[in-house]
Amino acid sequence: MDFFLLKKWVSLFLHLVPGCLLLLVLAMLLKYTRLYRLANPLGLIALLILLLASIPAVSNKVIYSLEDQFPLMATPPADTTLLVTLGNFASNEADYPANARLHAVALSRITETIRLWKQHQSANLFFGGPSRFAMRDFAIDNGVPQEHITIDHHVRDSIGEISAAMKLSSSAGLDGRTVIVSSATHLPRAKLIVDQAVALGLTNQPVRPHSYAPADFLAAVSERTFTANSSYLHKSDRVLHEYVGMLWIKLRVLLGIVLSE
Repeated sequence: MDFFLLKKWVSLFLHLVPGCLLLLVLAMLLKYTRLYRLANPLGLIALLILLLASIPAVSNKVIYSLEDQFPLMATPPADTTLLVTLGNFASNEADYPANARLHAVALSRITETIRLWKQHQSANLFFGGPSRFAMRDFAIDNGVPQEHITIDHHVRDSIGEISAAMKLSSSAGLDGRTVIVSSATHLPRAKLIVDQAVALGLTNQPVRPHSYAPADFLAAVSERTFTANSSYLHKSDRVLHEYVGMLWIKLRVLLGIVLSE
């Protein structure tokens, strides 16, 4: 198994539902050991985490901790030369129109990209990840010339996408600003990758100016602020995923520094 798949398997158990279910299984197993006194508190903690993460008041609070970091971009900066849309899920149904092939998250991101591009049509577009073909087709359907679009067939995560976009900027002479478009909760991780690009080994050149355009906002006003809801559990889980991702980046940087000493 390659390192990318191993990372994905490990991260699976750091999501709220699989993680808490594992804690519950562990609690059940502990009942039959000398550590049986830990079983009930451990099971209670797992259930309490799931309950709190499902409550809109709690979920919105943790969502805002990420979404509030970047304001909505009304217009792209005048020096923008590249719009990078970070990928998400898409289907491979060739008979479907591009918008029907894109997962809701990916559709929100590319829609925001097209809105920005229409205000600055000299900019180039970059797509990577599993949604790259559907995003390309959606962009073309909405008036973007194909020669303004670059897709990368090899990248599989945000680090790879940002690295490939930086290489494209350098090789194509796009000396202006890069605008990264992604979910509002995901942009803090994207910015961390850009800020640590040299430490992560993504580039050995000065990093060109970057700006960040949020899309796919998760926080929502709820009339039943303290009533548990599975949709808010999903939203809280996405926030946890981002914090785990940022921790992983910081660990990679730290390990790189330690190994280089």
